[in-house]
Amino acid sequence: MYTIGELADLAGVTRKTLRHYDKIGLLEPQTLSEAGYRLYGEREVDLLQQILFFREMDLPLAEIREIVQAPTYVVTESLSDHLAYLSQERRRIDRLIETVRTTIKAQRGEIEMVDEEKFEAFKQQLIDENEAKFGAEVRAKYGDDQMDEATKRLMGIDHETWGSIEMLTVALHEHLAEATAIGDTTSPLAKEVFELHQEWLQFYVPENNYSLEMHRNLGEMYVADERFTAHYDAVAPGAAVFLRDVINHFAK
Repeated sequence: MYTIGELADLAGVTRKTLRHYDKIGLLEPQTLSEAGYRLYGEREVDLLQQILFFREMDLPLAEIREIVQAPTYVVTESLSDHLAYLSQERRRIDRLIETVRTTIKAQRGEIEMVDEEKFEAFKQQLIDENEAKFGAEVRAKYGDDQMDEATKRLMGIDHETWGSIEMLTVALHEHLAEATAIGDTTSPLAKEVFELHQEWLQFYVPENNYSLEMHRNLGEMYVADERFTAHYDAVAPGAAVFLRDVINHFAK
């Protein structure tokens, strides 16, 4: 058994943190001593380790509590997912380190660095994030060839076009948030949202493969898959459903 102080020292957290975890029902002690002090066993040690893993992924405590207390929660599967996340992060950091090293050499005049190289690490990061979040669903629906072609197309985008995509994304999110708050899927503002999303989508879809049917199917996926839903609902509550309805209205 560990006292709260011993567990705090073992895990490198504060006593205040452990008391807070107990208060919110995330990590309760196994038992209390006769004097009323918290005592933690091996199960609590393992659970704290898993909680700290999730905190490294910047998950909110409320979400971590839902995950670890879910009836379907399996520790080994969770750890495997975390390992995959860490491996992806290591690849991302390695690419950034290499880009910084190359940039230093270029600034010293030791080598020449073309503009595309300056942004390659950032583009690859976006591709990896999209693959991790949505790759399986997109590949299942549209096939490996289209997904791979879209990835190849994205990596070939020059820095000027890349800047245009970022500005377009900002504009799309701003219009979507405003239109969602109004709630009219047939309004001129909603039409602007559709047109911005259509323009944004065509940056990623292989040339000549865009269709209104594909656009509608993608809108349905935004609602059917909770990860897509979370992405757009972060722009504005209910934005995923609103965008789906806008797409269905205008993509005819």
